[in-house]
Amino acid sequence: MAVYRFALGLADALKPDAAREWQRRLWEYMGDAHRLAGEPVEADAAWHTARKLDDEGLASPAGDRARRLFKRASVVLALGRYEEVLGLDREGRRDCLSAAPLLSVSLDALSALALSALGRFEEARARIVLAREQLQQAVREDGPAWAGVEALLHRAMGSVQLGLGFPEAAASEYAQVLRWSERAGDTWEHSTALLNLGDAYSRAGDRERAAHFFQLALELDSRTGDRRGMAYTHHGLALLHTRAGAPELAKEDALRGLQLASMLEDRRLQSLLRCVLGRAQLQLGELDEAGRQLQLAARDASAAGARLELLQAEACLRVLEARR
Repeated sequence: MAVYRFALGLADALKPDAAREWQRRLWEYMGDAHRLAGEPVEADAAWHTARKLDDEGLASPAGDRARRLFKRASVVLALGRYEEVLGLDREGRRDCLSAAPLLSVSLDALSALALSALGRFEEARARIVLAREQLQQAVREDGPAWAGVEALLHRAMGSVQLGLGFPEAAASEYAQVLRWSERAGDTWEHSTALLNLGDAYSRAGDRERAAHFFQLALELDSRTGDRRGMAYTHHGLALLHTRAGAPELAKEDALRGLQLASMLEDRRLQSLLRCVLGRAQLQLGELDEAGRQLQLAARDASAAGARLELLQAEACLRVLEARR
């Protein structure tokens, strides 16, 4: 990151057109580095800047614009701004995606993931089927770009299967994501696949496999310094332990994840972790502390504008009141 910032200073001394082109590249590279480090807010800002520069000076080639639009859509998805992903998709269809068939299919996959997150699973499935048809018409490439598209399509279908209540089928899709993301050399996608596999097996009731994949995700995120990924994995482990009737272990993982989420100042993630912490404390009979955490979970969700997380916290508070 420091090297990129230094290079941006050097680019200012170049002739205007050359300076603009280097600035576009460097802001894009900075976004890549932030994404790998699990810093989606910073990645979003960097890629947003790169895209603004696309419209200044000599116009960027359509393929470059499509690549940067896709990257921004991927991080906006990670930040939970699902409607914005669909808006970026519409923008790309008007502007640049016709020049980049693989990126067009990839953005279809991101849109399907956004639709799944919004509970629109049949729309998401239809989008994936359409994207598959488009991919079959493209000239096949045995390289990381093609592998990345395959990984995204399998992740999107896994999300649909999980949302429709078929965790075993979802696990099969996520296993394909692991295979393709390794071929693509995409560490972030690989880490996400490990987390998703853990979640799918957890929902299927296979505690041993779920714990195995969660642990692999933690190890990979630790190596890359992805604190956000680690926090989400601790959340997954806490849910796993809650389902298995091990509230002490759930409480331990929730506290670890909450510490990381607090460092990131991510209110939505904090709400998720406080909610699972409150549920563990409820199982342990720690009613006062559970009430405090669930109230904080509702507050964090409201501050983040996270409607689903707010509903979840409020539902847990109703269970607490019934216990009392």
